[in-house]
Amino acid sequence: MNSESALLLGAILPGVNAALLAIYGRRLPGVLCGWLSVAAATASASCFILLASVQGVATANWIAAPGEWIRFGAVGVGALQASMALSADQLGLAMALLVSIAGTLIALYSIQYMEHDENSSRYFAGFSLFLTAMLILVLADNIFLTFVGWEGVGLASYLLIGHYWKESFAPPAAWKAFFTNRIGDVFFLLGAFLLYRELGAADYVSMEANFKALDGSEALNSGRIVIAAFFLLGGIAGKSAQIPLHVWLPDAMAGPTPVSALIHAATMVTAGVYLAARLSWVFVAAPVVQAVLLIAAIITLLLGSVLAAYQADIKRALAYSTLANLGLMFVAHASSAPRAAMEHLFAHAAFKALLFLAAGSIIHFAHHEQNLHRLKGVLRRMPVTRVAFWVGAIGSVGALPFASASFYSKEAILQSLAHSQFVAGPWGIAGASAYWLVFAAELITVLYTFRLLGYLESNPDDSRSAHWRESGVWIRLTLVALSVAAVAGGIARGMGWLEKSFYSGWGPELHADSDWLHALVFVALAVAVFANFATPSVRSRWQRYVRWLATPRGPLERNFYFDDINRKLLAEPLLQLARTASAFADPESEGGAPGMIGQLMLAASGRVRRLLAGLLNEYAAWMAAAAAAGLAIALWLSGASL
Repeated sequence: MNSESALLLGAILPGVNAALLAIYGRRLPGVLCGWLSVAAATASASCFILLASVQGVATANWIAAPGEWIRFGAVGVGALQASMALSADQLGLAMALLVSIAGTLIALYSIQYMEHDENSSRYFAGFSLFLTAMLILVLADNIFLTFVGWEGVGLASYLLIGHYWKESFAPPAAWKAFFTNRIGDVFFLLGAFLLYRELGAADYVSMEANFKALDGSEALNSGRIVIAAFFLLGGIAGKSAQIPLHVWLPDAMAGPTPVSALIHAATMVTAGVYLAARLSWVFVAAPVVQAVLLIAAIITLLLGSVLAAYQADIKRALAYSTLANLGLMFVAHASSAPRAAMEHLFAHAAFKALLFLAAGSIIHFAHHEQNLHRLKGVLRRMPVTRVAFWVGAIGSVGALPFASASFYSKEAILQSLAHSQFVAGPWGIAGASAYWLVFAAELITVLYTFRLLGYLESNPDDSRSAHWRESGVWIRLTLVALSVAAVAGGIARGMGWLEKSFYSGWGPELHADSDWLHALVFVALAVAVFANFATPSVRSRWQRYVRWLATPRGPLERNFYFDDINRKLLAEPLLQLARTASAFADPESEGGAPGMIGQLMLAASGRVRRLLAGLLNEYAAWMAAAAAAGLAIALWLSGASL
């Protein structure tokens, strides 16, 4: 098997499995569907590992399955052309490794988590569809094929979030994710077509080369590239849940917990971060867009951190922490530091998958209990899950060097921000002024993470804990593998091994070494918060401070009113437009199109009947009008004037 075949097979094998399970899955045992999904994901990951071993990630460069896909217009300038080709450069291959390996582990975990679900074949079909769509997204040779993967991920997430469709909470959550992402997708398409129009190419290599050739030209200074960057930013905001399109992500917890790990850890929500890295040269050329991106990212970071610190539901707390981490990645992009953003994406994939899967282990074997107040002390009875949760929590905070790669990625982002300058029109903003906002948000990260741990490690105070026990073997095996990977990643990053072989080509060198004073502050705060929330008397005192914010109509309870604002500004006007269009097309409605056409035909037939009624005065009037019109036309054709 040559490299191009390995690349193609790696991308489509999960898709083939999805098609088989969609057709024959209901006839197969659920466990067999799970193992088929594990086999497909493992085969896919093996293909990418083989590619990485042949040439190395740092110098990867393959293109597979070249063939024409889109053609509008004649060959040459102005024609729209794109190929159905996959490309494994350094960035694409690294992402493919991440997606396929994380997918394999989550599929293995799902076998045990979904073993009692009667619709597990449908779950695994959606799961495999999700994987292949994400692999197409990250390996696409051109921006239009990226959009195919982009839409495929959206469709698969809709199916997976709505897996429990008989429950009242699942369908609204799935629809909310689907429609919010479609708003972003419209912006993505507008940006893609505008970029294609300006650069005359769809594949990423030619686009970047043509862009560099525009240096100093009118096209670059016309503002159209900036408009394209704005549109692309809208697409990224939808898929990666940046304000105001972040509202779908916490509700996506309606799906099974492995789905949450899949969406949050390494795949869907990081698609926007990946695209921003792939097109980083566009955003560097649009400083005003970078300034807008910085503002949106900081607000998302602060919003996610505060709401994560308030949540009583363990999954929703982790969901809001994902918002905060995505905001942090986009702070790096706004600071022209895509390398730091991608480093944090990989670190985040490890610790967030670990936290979600550990939370799933807790929920699954605590009889689907998700309320932190009723899960006190649960980790004391689950030793493997306990270690996994601690490793994930330390990674989330990024407090300890060598223990987690996120320590280095967070420091890289803070240092890049401090050295940045943002310009929006006549205004300039020094990155150092934003530095302290981001640092404050990182302190809140310590608060919500060790608040979770404090609850889960405190003394159990009711009888239900007597029935809690550790998870099954496949769940434990997945947690152990992810824990080892998370710690090994931190050690490798701390020793500088990953920097030369993995991250070297993803942007300019980072600015400075890590500030170890941050680590001391984070550790001290973590110890204090953990002690407070593991101690009931102190915990009750803290709850008094936030009670006034968490009233039934308070900002925390209503998620800072973003759902209300979106409902007033977007949902209700669109619903009214839909009702008007529906009434217009309704044959039973007098104001609808069929009724209006009928009235128009009745009026026209009435006029025709008058012409045939034998009235001499009507005939004389029409003859006079026709003669006048004929005379006017004859004079106009002869060039004469009246």
